[in-house]
Amino acid sequence: MNAKALFAVTVAVALLSSGVAMASEATQFQDMPSTQGRAQVKAELARARAAGELAGVSFTYGYFEPRAAVSVRSREAVRAEARAFGRKHEFNGLYVGA
Repeated sequence: MNAKALFAVTVAVALLSSGVAMASEATQFQDMPSTQGRAQVKAELARARAAGELAGVSFTYGYFEPRAAVSVRSREAVRAEARAFGRKHEFNGLYVGA
């Protein structure tokens, strides 16, 4: 019984101390007090969408006009190149680590 109690206490101390260490590593941010209400923000968003001021994609990642990929070689040319390279059995150092 004594060994079980000692083990339980050791595990409890380890878990509690690790939780405290992890919690102190996080950066704490203070929320800015809002100056507008939810209805005002929604009205401003609707106005901006109607005026076309918002892009269709998140501003975080930017907006890029989608374009179709254009190939300069035919499918048969690519296949022929792959077959020729497969027959050579050359060693490519780019695919080796370090």
